[in-house]
Amino acid sequence: MRLIIVNQFFYPDISATSQLITDLAEDLVKYGAQVTVVSSRRGYLGGDVWFPREENYRGVHVQRVNSTGFGKRSIIGRLTDYLSFYIMCAFRLSRIPRHDAVLVFTTPPLIAFLCRLICRMRRMKLVYSVQDLYPHVAVATGMMQRSAPITLLWERMARIALTGADHVVVLGECMLRRVAQEGVSSDRMSIIPNWSDDTNLAPLPEEQNWFWQKYGLAGKFVVQYSGNMGLCHEFDTVLSAIKALVAEKDILFLFIGHGERRREIQGFCDREKLPNVRLLDYQAREELLYSLNACSTSLITLRNGMEGLILPSKFYGILATGKPILYIGPKGCDIAGILTEFQCGFTVMPGDVEGLIQAIRRLRDHPDLCAQMGKRGREVLLTRFTRQKSTSKYHCLLMQVTGRGRSLSQRPNSR
Repeated sequence: MRLIIVNQFFYPDISATSQLITDLAEDLVKYGAQVTVVSSRRGYLGGDVWFPREENYRGVHVQRVNSTGFGKRSIIGRLTDYLSFYIMCAFRLSRIPRHDAVLVFTTPPLIAFLCRLICRMRRMKLVYSVQDLYPHVAVATGMMQRSAPITLLWERMARIALTGADHVVVLGECMLRRVAQEGVSSDRMSIIPNWSDDTNLAPLPEEQNWFWQKYGLAGKFVVQYSGNMGLCHEFDTVLSAIKALVAEKDILFLFIGHGERRREIQGFCDREKLPNVRLLDYQAREELLYSLNACSTSLITLRNGMEGLILPSKFYGILATGKPILYIGPKGCDIAGILTEFQCGFTVMPGDVEGLIQAIRRLRDHPDLCAQMGKRGREVLLTRFTRQKSTSKYHCLLMQVTGRGRSLSQRPNSR
């Protein structure tokens, strides 16, 4: 099977989608596929970084296209990055030798629409892996008006990509239902969850982890948020809890990452003169074993209305490190269901500051409960969300779509 994977970011970029697709491409090569990745030469954070135009990475043929590199600093800059990538990617995909299939993700938005057009013209199969459901995310965050002409046009293009794909991959049951509302039939959808590498990311005792000492975390009950601090995520509840817990000197909040709301978080902490907060930059993938283990419990947050639109990839890394999860978000999300079913964390509704405070205190005051929840979370990862389980599902699906495996005749499931 000859496969093209299209996504804006790939190794050595630090973004979550880059790490995910790098894992997938590596494993598909091991399973016998010939894989070409088309991505950007610029990085997720922008700046002056330029990746090689072409290289062979662990058997993956990587072709990178030129694009602007404004990164996440502004909406205009990000849109410019998207547009330049669309243009250069279209040119590259029209010239690249014909493959059996294209596997496209959702970075940047609308790249699947472009791939659908090219696959139709060049008679290649298209598999669309939905990581974020746009423009619904933009509407839910208030970035776009639901009735605006540009939104309606975007919805139309997104629907064409979804209904025109030979197969659509979603992350969970909630997203499956949302995508079905766009007109995609159940026989053309499969649930393949994202994952964490359970071999390289595992629980690490504090005494073996230099991160605790380097950043002044030793002796603290650390509540960590690691990843994108974007508009999809809920921080008002967290910030109110930080302020309320300032007198409890043993509790420290650690934020790692970037995003549209980082400046807001930093500004709040500066104005309130909160000593119980640390903010760090993104950590290299090689450091994630240490950074994700440098906490007592980990936060995942989602704004109301985001259920079925995104599923934060940080969820799987937290499970891998065996940390109890504090999830702040709508109860209809798949994460809330897993936490309830397997008792590996707490769900708090957005705005329930007292509920979050009580959950933090309960974990701090009951180390055994903290350890038990973390252990159960690790077990959930090993049984449902390992790299090998998910990448092998992608391989089987791609073989079926390209006519090299058994036909897709069963209803999708998450197991």
